[in-house]
Amino acid sequence: MNNLTHPEEVQADSYDIVVEAVGLPKTQEQAVEAARRGGQVLMFGVGNPSSTFNVNTYKVYQRQLTIQGSFINPYTFEDSVALLQSGDVDPLPLISNVLDFAHVEDFVSGKLGNISKAIVKVAGEEA
Repeated sequence: MNNLTHPEEVQADSYDIVVEAVGLPKTQEQAVEAARRGGQVLMFGVGNPSSTFNVNTYKVYQRQLTIQGSFINPYTFEDSVALLQSGDVDPLPLISNVLDFAHVEDFVSGKLGNISKAIVKVAGEEA
């Protein structure tokens, strides 16, 4: 789908994969609504521990959605950057492949075989 001028106008029932990275109930609801039949929704955004969002459970059933959370610790980012800058950790051996953006769909769908970690090369970037 083309870039949207107004992100608040996310189209319902339109995406195979939706990554919610904000952590707000409104955007979590939008993420579930945006997924099409058989779609996957990844809840990556760190929400307030007491927050909830509404989901139509029949739509989850009807569309055969997969909704998954991804736990991260939001307080470790600065420490991680400092560790990389120190040179004490070399992340390059962890990367098994460098992919052009055009191959991301093949990677996500499993068509590329035995790749565990990869960097996506965006136009103009050197890997």
